[in-house]
Amino acid sequence: MCQIMGIDLWLRSSLPDNIYNKYRYECIINLIGIGVFTLFALISLERIAPWSGRFYAFLDPSYASKSNPLIACVGEHHPTAWSFFYSNFQMILIAIPGCHGKAYTDFNTSKLHALRDCIFVTADNLYQKS
Repeated sequence: MCQIMGIDLWLRSSLPDNIYNKYRYECIINLIGIGVFTLFALISLERIAPWSGRFYAFLDPSYASKSNPLIACVGEHHPTAWSFFYSNFQMILIAIPGCHGKAYTDFNTSKLHALRDCIFVTADNLYQKS
C-alpha cells in the first residue's frame, strides 16, 4: 500500500492536474473492470467454486437450520455471532473506512503510522474477542 501511495504521489507531482485526474479515473475503472472480469472468468472455468450452502449459511443462519439438522439443533441453543460482532464494535465499523479515506486525502508519514497502528489494533481486538 505504501508503494501504491508513493507512485500516486509521484504521478501527482509530475503530471498536470487534468491529465493526472483523467489517468487516475481510468486506472480505477480499469482495475475494477479487470477484477470483475477475472472473478467471472475464474468462476466460469470452475477455478473458484460458485456459492455453496456454506456461504449461504454464513450470511443467513436460518438457511443452515433448514438444510442441516445438526446446525438446526446447535442453533437453537447458541445465538448467532453477528449480533455480538456488531455490538462489540458498534460505530467503529462505520467510522474506520471514512477515517482511512480522510487520512489518505492529506497523506504524510505521521498518518501512515497512525493507519498502521489502527489496522493492527483492530486486528488484535478481533482475535482477542473471539
